[in-house]
Amino acid sequence: MGADQDLLFGKIAVNRKYCTPAEIEKGLSIQAQSPDQLPLGHILVSEGFITQQQHSEILVIQRRNLGAVDPVQRASKESILLGKLAVRERLMTERDVNTCLRLQAQKGERRSLGEIMVAQGYLVPKQLKGLLALQQKKIMSCPACRLSFTILTISQGKAILCPRCRAALQEGKSTESVRTDAMFDTTVVRLIRQDSPKPPPVESPAASSVRLVKMNCPICSKQFQEPVDTKGQVVCPSCHSSFSA
Repeated sequence: MGADQDLLFGKIAVNRKYCTPAEIEKGLSIQAQSPDQLPLGHILVSEGFITQQQHSEILVIQRRNLGAVDPVQRASKESILLGKLAVRERLMTERDVNTCLRLQAQKGERRSLGEIMVAQGYLVPKQLKGLLALQQKKIMSCPACRLSFTILTISQGKAILCPRCRAALQEGKSTESVRTDAMFDTTVVRLIRQDSPKPPPVESPAASSVRLVKMNCPICSKQFQEPVDTKGQVVCPSCHSSFSA
């Protein structure tokens, strides 16, 4: 987890009164002295400042906030974070990242920022996968139904199941392509299955500006009707996968 994400994690934890600012400062101090650079959330759990359940709930809220659209750059905060990581790792310049963000903001563009970075020749697939790993993401594929996914996960050594056929997913793809069929967050899926309290609803935009899509999910085959976000993505309420509408 990058520094920006750690700061957001700490802010959410304090706002929800799960821990104090002093405990966040201590967690950041421990992180700075650790050679492993563990995410702040892991440190707060190990120190007993927050519970594992609270950790999972904060990650859900953080994920939702990162998906919000920046009103200035018209790009998701998650895309901007990926760009910052590329600059920090000296893989791209700020000018190159902004070029890719402008391409992503074009009307009708449905590719992720990472796909555009690779397509434009700024990154090779291996470098993009390294940046995704810094965000606790990985590309995985299903050997049974041959679907591929970009997954946000903090699972260590635990099997991640395909949301369509329930087969165990394997890391990587059989090709060098970084395009995947869908995205999902294992933390969100786990919370839903445990019937945990749902996070507070996000304020909806005006009804006139919302485009609803009624379709059968290509991942779990359940029918649904959900709004499309500003980047043309829609989320299935059954399996919580997101994909281009």
